[in-house]
Amino acid sequence: MAPDTATRMNTSSHPQPAPLATKGLGRSWAAAGLLLVCLFAGTLFYLSGTTDYQGEEQKPLTAATPPSPLSPPATATAGVPERPSAPPSTTGQEAPSVLPADLAALPAAQRKAIFLRLLQPVVMQALEEVAQERRRLLALTARAGLAPADRVPEPLQLLAQGATVEEAEFLTRLGRKYRARTIGDLLARVNVLPPSLILAQGAIESSWGTSRFAQEGNNLFGVWTWSADGIIPIRRDPDKNHRVARYRSILDSVRAYLLN
Repeated sequence: MAPDTATRMNTSSHPQPAPLATKGLGRSWAAAGLLLVCLFAGTLFYLSGTTDYQGEEQKPLTAATPPSPLSPPATATAGVPERPSAPPSTTGQEAPSVLPADLAALPAAQRKAIFLRLLQPVVMQALEEVAQERRRLLALTARAGLAPADRVPEPLQLLAQGATVEEAEFLTRLGRKYRARTIGDLLARVNVLPPSLILAQGAIESSWGTSRFAQEGNNLFGVWTWSADGIIPIRRDPDKNHRVARYRSILDSVRAYLLN
């Protein structure tokens, strides 16, 4: 029995190195595998988050969740069309003419998303109109040999230079519309602005489409007028006589903004 006992004692007091090496190697592989799993999961999470963020950057005017139905349209006043009860999609749809009457009743995040989604196609339509005017202006001035320092010519002068009646009327009308005296002034004014700038200023000036002027007169930018059909500001000084312009549509409001 003694030899067996000694053998067992020697075995327990001097363990073989191979099992220890195998055990350590197994732990190393387990740690490496766990690290790879964590890295893979983190990469997937990062890519997923990046895709969502980029999608929001590319489509900043689309609400994250479908908006709840708005209340019934308000009654039209002072020649302003009735307001839609739900915001249309910007995909393949014409720009809306007016804003919903009950934007103020919606949660702030939803109200802002709806306002931007409604205003985006309006802004893009107005900018495209200006871009078309500019392309036509550049082509006409090049054919007529007009320099930036030249005054905007009268129709007869353009006709004498070989322009058509339509072209002569277009240039004269454009000069009056943008209140430009020279070709250089006209080229400077008939130009587009960043859509983000128009959207931001419209949101600020109209309180995201909820201001009195936006609701009653489709005026998104607080543009003044001295016309009798304008809206009288409640806090207007007694010695003032200005009013806030009233527009048929929010598109007309953006058009007027681009002229200022």
